[in-house]
Amino acid sequence: MISMMKMRSVFGTRSRNEVRRATMKRRAQFSLRPVAEGLEGRELMANLGLDPTFGFGGIANTPNPASTATADTYSSLKDVAVQSDGKILGVGTRTVYQNQAPFGSTNNILVQRVNADGTLDGSFGSGGQFVVPSLKFGSGTLEATEVAAALQADGKLVILARASGTPSGSMFSINDFAVIRIMQNGALDTSFGDGGVRLIDFGTAQTTSDQYDTPTSIAIGPNGQIVVAGSTFTPSKVVNGNIIPGSQDFAVAQLSTNGALDTSFGTGGKQTVAFDKGGNSDNYDGANAVAIQPDGKVVLVGYADVGTVVINGTTYQNSDIAVARLTAQGAQDSSFGNNGLATISYDLGYDQRDTGNAVVVLDNQIVIAGSSNVSNNDITGTIGTATLTRLSTTAAISSKFTLNLVQQGISFSTSGETLNVLSDSTLLLGGTANGQNGSTYGQFFTNFFAGGGINNAYGTNGTSILSGITAAGNVEVQPDGKLVFSSYSSIARTTAPDPAVLTSQLIFTSTGKNAKSNSIVIKFNTTLNPAIAGNKKIYQVRIGKKGRRFAAIRRVSYDAATQTLTITLRQKFKRNTQLFVLIPANTLASVQGQFLGAGQPVAIPIVASN
Repeated sequence: MISMMKMRSVFGTRSRNEVRRATMKRRAQFSLRPVAEGLEGRELMANLGLDPTFGFGGIANTPNPASTATADTYSSLKDVAVQSDGKILGVGTRTVYQNQAPFGSTNNILVQRVNADGTLDGSFGSGGQFVVPSLKFGSGTLEATEVAAALQADGKLVILARASGTPSGSMFSINDFAVIRIMQNGALDTSFGDGGVRLIDFGTAQTTSDQYDTPTSIAIGPNGQIVVAGSTFTPSKVVNGNIIPGSQDFAVAQLSTNGALDTSFGTGGKQTVAFDKGGNSDNYDGANAVAIQPDGKVVLVGYADVGTVVINGTTYQNSDIAVARLTAQGAQDSSFGNNGLATISYDLGYDQRDTGNAVVVLDNQIVIAGSSNVSNNDITGTIGTATLTRLSTTAAISSKFTLNLVQQGISFSTSGETLNVLSDSTLLLGGTANGQNGSTYGQFFTNFFAGGGINNAYGTNGTSILSGITAAGNVEVQPDGKLVFSSYSSIARTTAPDPAVLTSQLIFTSTGKNAKSNSIVIKFNTTLNPAIAGNKKIYQVRIGKKGRRFAAIRRVSYDAATQTLTITLRQKFKRNTQLFVLIPANTLASVQGQFLGAGQPVAIPIVASN
């Protein structure tokens, strides 16, 4: 459902021009803002779209300083956090390119805060933005690029970044974890770590280039502890008596609330975890996500090399989803899997690479979002499918699911990248969806019941797609059900899913590309008041992404037994036509008297049937 502004009535005697202006104003109040570019130019789902009350058509852009004769500045956002007051923090990287000698570029952490309507919050930092100064390292500095962020209970923002550079006078490069804390007003929290920053190195000392650390994820525990995870690389490693070139392990560290390494965790606050299942070749293991159980145990999810596979004469290193669970003290938990470790294999084809990308702990289950490579083609490259795996508290596999997504006759390659627990305890799996026709892409969301199985009342057969837009990092769920995520250079917010709408389609009886139809069918999951639902005067059908043109309605019928509304138009339309059905606020109600739209006008995007 897309919420619109309420229409205002105009009374009294008016001139023709006044009537015209009032009509145009009324239409403008009820018209649609631009929406994300959909498949064939339209939104796919009946109950999820970009929120027209946020930013411009659901997008709040990130302004950059004006270019100068010597430098150009660009900004990207990776992660978001939603405050309790509805304001939204976007976290990313600001890059300054020098366009004259000595050229080069510099990267610093950027934090931006917008109000609930998507406008910059001028009370935060400088005009709504704060750029973290270069990180001090010895007598020099390091650059930082943002990886992930989490909001503390007190409203302070904790950022995980990758610190890198070659400090002045050093013969080696630095690649470390950096944890930064920002105050609520958009300034460094100098009470945290060393002046607001804690650098974490998983090497034996900052005097060699043997360690290459890559941070990926952050979580805040029930006692306020900060846990960060990723991987650490070494050029060589001894495994089963053999020297293995190029080895990478899980890496995790725990900080106290003041930014100091928690020495009660692991070794000096740090721990590495090795699966070492790759045999005598590469052993690349990496953590992509971290979650903290209520008892303080730490769950890490990512990938582990498990050997090689030969396909058409080419040898590939294949991997499984890898899960590690540590005790609250940072030791491998012997009650979980094989001494705290478990791997999950899908092996659906091609190079047999499976990976875990997100994890939540729900009702004594560990639920993992991931992806598995399936095949390869010349148009789109590797084709994969999103996966959802449920494990018991002992690492036994409860269920495995693969998302074979097909909509409007287009098959999609998908990757499971985000996972959220909604207010009704259902799970929302999200990620990228790339059409195998090579021209369509977007962000998909699939809703699962807590105990397993897709909730078909969500979107179309359980899945919504926002086309032409993807999430760069995590997805946050507002209390009202709206989804918030960064879209690389902006913050995006969706409408709240309308649980009353199951499907909304323009029905075609033939498959030709020039086929036309004038029959709209909307199926609800609640029984509407037949006396109201069958009245064609309450509906408008708009044409185009902005909804400025009208389609004339011939007749309307409602079948209470099947909870189906049929709108027959006077004009027939092709599959690629963007149509919306608009219903005024407080008009269409269930037989129990509950209005659709919660006091706001309802806009239902219509998609073509297959």
